[in-house]
Amino acid sequence: MMSLPDPTIPLADVDLVFIDVETTGLYPVFGDRIVELAGLKVRDGREIDEFCELLDPRRPISPGAAAVNGITDEMLLGRPLFGEVAAAFLSFVGEAFIVAHNAPFDLGFLSVELRAAGLPQPRNQIIDTLQIARRYLRLPSHSLGFLARHFQVPAPDAHRALGDCRTTFQVFRKLMIGIFPDGEPTVGLFLDRVSGWSVPEDRTDPLMLLPPSLRGPVKRRESMIIDYIDASGNKSTRKVLLKEVAAMRDYVYLVAYCYAKQAERTFRLDRIVRWEPADK
Repeated sequence: MMSLPDPTIPLADVDLVFIDVETTGLYPVFGDRIVELAGLKVRDGREIDEFCELLDPRRPISPGAAAVNGITDEMLLGRPLFGEVAAAFLSFVGEAFIVAHNAPFDLGFLSVELRAAGLPQPRNQIIDTLQIARRYLRLPSHSLGFLARHFQVPAPDAHRALGDCRTTFQVFRKLMIGIFPDGEPTVGLFLDRVSGWSVPEDRTDPLMLLPPSLRGPVKRRESMIIDYIDASGNKSTRKVLLKEVAAMRDYVYLVAYCYAKQAERTFRLDRIVRWEPADK
């Protein structure tokens, strides 16, 4: 990971880049590609720069993806390949903190595309607004659209990359007001509260989809205590024996033996709000 700025400086002094991708489908490991790549650079609560490109994926867009984002194969004719804009995008991001909603999805696609282009993986600090919302808000949904409606944030260009970057930025601002009511936090306090993590170098290994503090325990199949929020919004504390990682659709799951239920259970990663070793 890139070296972090001084933890005592205000977060307002650090560049944040909100990123989003639109894709041909949901599965980069099965050949789906990025068709739109966008970034919105923010400093001290103000937009200072933007990046947005439609891309030729060299494959058709799935009907499901086209129905969501409205991007057609015809719109991508003559557009650059990802590899032709990737270096410019990495330069645009620089050493900024990367912010995304459901970061494993966007960064998983970005990682696969960068590897195919022969370019290095970003080592920036990653902030996931989906994780933050799961941790601090009891809502029936934590999708970007639901959060925008909850916070009364306009989202006129939903499911287009730059529009979703702007919506994520506004949702992020609302989340920060709730978490830090006394004003702008320092970098150190911010990272402590939002549990950011760095981008793993190889996201094709399912273990590398996990925060670093969970990779070792899963690999060693250790027992952990987790706080988990179920689909109804109920929070419970459980002792589990970690077994493996599964990535399905746009979510990451932990498969574990639950001692309370005396059975194997699947836990969605973004709903696990705390974890620690069982013998701590």
